[in-house]
Amino acid sequence: RNNITRVESILREYFGKPVVVLNAARTGVYLTLAAKGFKRTDEVLVPPYMPKCMLDTIAECAVPTLHVSPATKAILLVHQYGYPQHMYEVMALANKHNLLVIEDSASSFGSVYKGRIVGSFGDVAIFTFPKAFQTILGGCLVTEDTEVRDFAHAYLKKQDTFVWRSISTLSLLPFVYDAPTMPPWLRRI
Repeated sequence: RNNITRVESILREYFGKPVVVLNAARTGVYLTLAAKGFKRTDEVLVPPYMPKCMLDTIAECAVPTLHVSPATKAILLVHQYGYPQHMYEVMALANKHNLLVIEDSASSFGSVYKGRIVGSFGDVAIFTFPKAFQTILGGCLVTEDTEVRDFAHAYLKKQDTFVWRSISTLSLLPFVYDAPTMPPWLRRI
């Protein structure tokens, strides 16, 4: 647990927002939708190229959709392969329709859009570590939303078994033990 806390602290400093370390980014999507009380009749706007595992995760709490309707409550956008989305246009759409914005930044750790790092625009951002670093698994949820963070911590506390802690800690070994593939800003642990 100390290693996880240390990683969360360093990532918080990097993102400028609180961080919750998870087993995978899609867990962050589930936790966000569940924390916000999404129902199976609520819609989440998604791009047309979403992987099945993410669509299945969304379907646990809501309905993925390609078009905004009165039932649309959130937008999940994807910063793919290091290329950020046009965030000012996305945020304008979200504000116009009062949508929760989830940035799927799993494949774009460290990318920048107009001087700001991806994951800093929306209400919630998710990241997957193996897509950026040599880790076994792992990811994080980045948000200032206390409702989402509190829900995530409560959920993780219920899941806190020996196996969960062991797997989570194994996934963080590169962060903790100064792996040569880690960016310099993460080697300070």
